Amino acid sequence: MKNNVSEKLEISDVSRETSEFVLSLFEHHRKAYSRLIEIWLRWNSRVNLFSKSTKEEDLINHIIHSLYLVVSTDFFDDKKMNIIDAGTGGGLPGLPMAIACPDRNFILVDKVLKKTLAVRDIIRSLALNNVVAIHQNIAELDINRSSRVVSKHAFPVQVLLKALNGKPVHEISMLKGDDIFSEINEGMVINYKFTLKRFNIHGNPFFHKRYIVHIHRR
Repeated sequence: MKNNVSEKLEISDVSRETSEFVLSLFEHHRKAYSRLIEIWLRWNSRVNLFSKSTKEEDLINHIIHSLYLVVSTDFFDDKKMNIIDAGTGGGLPGLPMAIACPDRNFILVDKVLKKTLAVRDIIRSLALNNVVAIHQNIAELDINRSSRVVSKHAFPVQVLLKALNGKPVHEISMLKGDDIFSEINEGMVINYKFTLKRFNIHGNPFFHKRYIVHIHRR
């Protein structure tokens, strides 16, 4: 990415306090997350929700990774605002977030029917009353009130911005690798403000070169 674009991005490290809060959330809901992992692994043996080599430890990392979006900018300000998980796949990041935030409403969207059906079964099995799973392309989803959109590695930035163009979206928060720097161009930073939080977690290679990306329309 060109330096003049890079300089227009706000980049900082995820704070130690944020990481401690996320780990406390995980521990508080550990029983539910253990059950979620159990169901995920059972489904993954039949439907490719994740790669076939995915193990329990991998899913724990994915859950913790997802929970960082709970501490997204002013996430808790408007509890009436829907949280839309675009391209949820097997339920990431939406399911871990929904377990941690039972007073928030989540809409998990994916265009692959078999994954949507699996996620619906998981929602029923966990008796989650604050989540629905919808089989649809995110670009075709009718968003009738201001919402937040979250996504975990499901879309290139430009693709998601195009899909959501004209929709009442308050904020987009994405979990990305360092591919984020090849996905942002000059035109995007004219129309959108990008705030990046860089993971600085020693001893866990899962978080190496990963970022939380918050996007607001200017």
